Amino acid sequence: MTDNQNNSLNMTNTATGFMDKNVAIFTANTKVTTLLAAIKGTVVSINQTATTQGLDSTGATTNKKNLHQIANDKAEHVCFGLRAYADDINDPILASAIHFTHSDFILGTTAEIVNRMQLVHDKATGIAIASLTPFNVVATDITDLQTAITNYSNAAPTKKVMQAAATAATAQLNTLFTTLRTQWAKMDNLVKTYKAAQPVFVAGYTNARKIIDLGKTMQAEELHLMPHHFEAIFGKKFQEGDTFTIRNHSTVPVELALTDTPATMPTANKIKVEANAELQASVSKDFGGIFAHWLIVNNPNDIDDAHVTIILAHGKSNSSAAPIGNVSA
Repeated sequence: MTDNQNNSLNMTNTATGFMDKNVAIFTANTKVTTLLAAIKGTVVSINQTATTQGLDSTGATTNKKNLHQIANDKAEHVCFGLRAYADDINDPILASAIHFTHSDFILGTTAEIVNRMQLVHDKATGIAIASLTPFNVVATDITDLQTAITNYSNAAPTKKVMQAAATAATAQLNTLFTTLRTQWAKMDNLVKTYKAAQPVFVAGYTNARKIIDLGKTMQAEELHLMPHHFEAIFGKKFQEGDTFTIRNHSTVPVELALTDTPATMPTANKIKVEANAELQASVSKDFGGIFAHWLIVNNPNDIDDAHVTIILAHGKSNSSAAPIGNVSA
């Protein structure tokens, strides 16, 4: 998937999670529940298609090479036996027909190589096995050669088939994401009808629907915190000047702080993020490299769960962002 598609899928997971947490508000509205189910169905299709798109055809190439080597070894063995047999009975026609070298079983198109190997096999099957035994060719050598030829021949198109499947999957993904955008646009209109009666729900939905452009210098964490539960994230992954974007999708506020003791919630220098709000916080540059290396996110509330998205942007300090200072628990 492209970066934009990944960002859209991340938003979708956040927004559907928010809807699931607030299902009591719209459970009687079949328009909303049916559309939400359809969105989740599209996500399933996207994930399945992305798996096909991401198939690594390197393994197919390696497998083909291995099967080629196996077939080459067996073809050479039978061929050498046939040549010795032809020389022993003074049969120049047979000797000329199977006068292949190592390169003949290695170089050329797959079809050419398979044809040469098949010729060796077919010549060997026309000779009584007792006549070939003195030249170290037994019946299993001939049957094993046919198996090896078949396996190698069947493996030849595998890489192209996988590449074709990946190309088709890419086109299908584009169609699926177009469907997803249309579905969310319809959901936006439906949710807006709740603004008068459920303004907090609509505000939370709007926040969850924001697409975060993670890019190549960003990381994101999605947290679901029970009451009085905290988690420490981004351990030793940020430095001075980096910025956190915190999106609180909850109906209750959450707290953040830096610490070097991730098992303990700090009691000082905490930052509060209000319900259904977004806040940016920058790691201060005033500590000369001495600062806490974990970000702790805490749900201090007594009853309600909290759902929070935190994005870490490297080297993107924002002068208007709230500073996060050095904290020791």
